[in-house]
Order: sequence, then C-alpha cells, then structure tokens
Amino acid sequence: MGKPLTPGSLIGFVGLGNMGHPMAMRLAAAGYRLHLVDARPLVAQELAAETGGVALASVAELGAGVDAVILMLPDGKTVQKVVVEQGLASRMPHGSLLIDMGSCEPGGTAILGLNLKATGID
Repeated sequence: MGKPLTPGSLIGFVGLGNMGHPMAMRLAAAGYRLHLVDARPLVAQELAAETGGVALASVAELGAGVDAVILMLPDGKTVQKVVVEQGLASRMPHGSLLIDMGSCEPGGTAILGLNLKATGID
C-alpha cells in the first residue's frame, strides 16, 4: 500500500450526496485537503467554499497528485463508469489509494480492485 494518509494529505472525493457530504466535511475538519467532484457541480462548489477545498468540474480533472480518492457512489455500474470509462484510474499516481464506499456488489468491487492493483493503485 502507498504512504499512510495523514492530515494534510490530498484526497479526491467523488459523490457528495447524503452520505458523501458529511464525510467530506469531517475529513476537511480533520485537516485533509480535498478536491471535490459531484454530478451536481454547484454542490461541489458550495462544499469547497465551506471547507477550503477545491471543486472540480469532472473526474477528468481529478487524479494527478492525489494521495487517495474516495468514491461514495450509488452502485458498481457508476463506480466502473467513473474509474474506467471516465479515466480516473489512468490519472491516479502509482501508489495512491482508491477507497470505494458505495453500495456495490462485492464481487465486482473485488475484480476492480485486482485490476487497479496491477496498475499500482491500492
């Protein structure tokens, strides 16, 4: 696994709904730097203004330089779309960490994890 996450680490957070929003707030309060992405750009912008984070328009802008990315998405299909189709995995640095916290089918998550591990993402 990559370096430990400590306050000051840069975390990308994708999905700022009912569960993701309070999680991102707590990470910011604990001293983590946040890059925020949501399907509703205004939500990311408002949270960035409140927390000192950076709102990004899409996952295409996320990845480079992050220590970790947390996904709080509704299902495995959406995770696959963000990570593979929208290219998040190809932008994440070697040794970074992807944390999938969504409501996903465990088998699909395990396969995605193995595929990411082969590219140097934990």
